[in-house]
Amino acid sequence: MLSRYLKLIDEATESAGFEPRTLLISTILLVISAYSFDPYVSAFVIIVSFIFGFRKAVSAILAASPFLILLSVLSYKVVTAVALVCVGSLIYGTTPEEFGYALSYFRIPAKISNSIVVSMRMFRILVKDLERIYESVKMEGTSWFSRYRNLLKALTLTAMLRALSISEALYSRGFRFDSRVYITRSPGRRDYALLIASLSLFLYTYLIRNAL
Repeated sequence: MLSRYLKLIDEATESAGFEPRTLLISTILLVISAYSFDPYVSAFVIIVSFIFGFRKAVSAILAASPFLILLSVLSYKVVTAVALVCVGSLIYGTTPEEFGYALSYFRIPAKISNSIVVSMRMFRILVKDLERIYESVKMEGTSWFSRYRNLLKALTLTAMLRALSISEALYSRGFRFDSRVYITRSPGRRDYALLIASLSLFLYTYLIRNAL
């Protein structure tokens, strides 16, 4: 069961092949549009996400389904939450290095951009660690609750050790937050198409719709 769930996370976070700068602008526009909390606008955000990354968006929705089901009970704005999950699958399809380049290009402080990059890479590592821990824990002849408890304990300890090892490695190599790695790649037609669709939806949400 958990292995299938982790596979959904892998599919939702696999590379989408977008140019990072245009993708960052597009996702910001889509998120702002979704936060109008208009169900029709949120539906259009979902449609845009499906057009440019159907498999990733569907996998992200399935992976977030426990949260979405709980939200549907507590709030009527579940469509907006689904839209945000779909947009998140687009932005998480960027490699951490490319995403860090996009943040640096837009003059985001180096300490913030590098912290985000490390967090993105750490998430991918922990997903792989969780898969390995699950394979070892499910071999134990104990109850389901005991295996779940052991899984959480092992994952917590592994995450702490990972964080310590990464911080020590960065310190020993003299890592500086103001060091930037520039990745040169020009936007393609698909990147511009996503940007135009996002901008059009944003303009409709906050200009045209209010004028009608």
